[in-house]
Amino acid sequence: MKTIVPEEYRDADRLSVSRFKAALPLWGPRLRAAVTLEACAMALLGSAVTPAWSQDVVRLDGRVSAAIGKRAGNSELQYLDLSLSQIKLTAIERLPGGVTVTASLDHRLNLGSGTTATLLPGTFWSGHSYVSVSAPGVGQLLLGRFYTAALVLAQDRSDPFAGETIADLRSVSVAPFEIQGLMAKGGSGWIPRGRVNNGLLYSVRPTSSWSSDGVDLMLGVSPERRGERPTGGGRHWSVAAAYRKGPWYIGVGHEDPEGRTDRFSSIVVTRDLKSVKLNFGFSAGRDNAGTATAPAPKHYRGWLVGGTARLGTGDLRFGYGSSSFDGHHYGDKLGLGYRYHLSRRTYLYSDVAYSRKQLGQSFDGSRRTGFDLGLATLF
Repeated sequence: MKTIVPEEYRDADRLSVSRFKAALPLWGPRLRAAVTLEACAMALLGSAVTPAWSQDVVRLDGRVSAAIGKRAGNSELQYLDLSLSQIKLTAIERLPGGVTVTASLDHRLNLGSGTTATLLPGTFWSGHSYVSVSAPGVGQLLLGRFYTAALVLAQDRSDPFAGETIADLRSVSVAPFEIQGLMAKGGSGWIPRGRVNNGLLYSVRPTSSWSSDGVDLMLGVSPERRGERPTGGGRHWSVAAAYRKGPWYIGVGHEDPEGRTDRFSSIVVTRDLKSVKLNFGFSAGRDNAGTATAPAPKHYRGWLVGGTARLGTGDLRFGYGSSSFDGHHYGDKLGLGYRYHLSRRTYLYSDVAYSRKQLGQSFDGSRRTGFDLGLATLF
């Protein structure tokens, strides 16, 4: 909309300050009305042409990681994909009333071969794939494939190596995801599951942010039934809670992996001393061995202690984990590693691990030691 101004006032060179001031009482109301109408028209036009289907946030991020090294129990130098590369796509839309809808897809891959990671054969979005809706004061509801509540708030927070690199402590202590090792010892069942398919997860965080002091609660269920359950079973469910207060974090989790007798419980305690963060974790559970009429579950115990510390321009990581299964020593590992930060997104990492036994398999002599040297970058 154009604002009409008298001819004599269009040329600023011919205006004197006094004449301009004298004209303001006459033209002021007209100018104000014109500007107001123009502003309203622009606001209406802007809202009309904004696409209703646009997303507030569409983000592509991930990590690329590669390393060479030697596994414990192996004497050969090899390419290692223990810190899996990932590509994650996230779309976020904010609706009226503070409601937020999020869709997230997470793909894991082996960088050396370019193939899909073998977390679960044939699962392309092996990290997670879900859609969620959340609202302030109500919580968040996820549907799809995602981590269990026990893993998010308890198991995953105990390992200073985050379950990655050659020094991974989680798999030999608080979260033995390697089902083959348990079954080789006469066990049966997934204890714990780590992730579930076709599930529903509800989480509520009374605090305003994930890192604030307070309590977090999660409950997850899945209608999925697995055919390999020799004694039948029900649906997977998991519940977890976490408490944060200053430098302290305490998380507990429990899950029923679907079988008639299998159960798994975990607890983690961490304390952040600013320059050093200390972790402790403990898990206990039983599998699904036996038959429906004569169940004979075998019991598992695992624990770890470790931490991280700022050292120079990087982070020093250290820890020890141990476990027993069916009353026998099942595995142990001593880990030490360092991350050297080249930038905010790129770092070099090197780890050394010493293990006498893993998955019930004993190692002798030089085969007890493993190491890696790698490079990772985030995007």
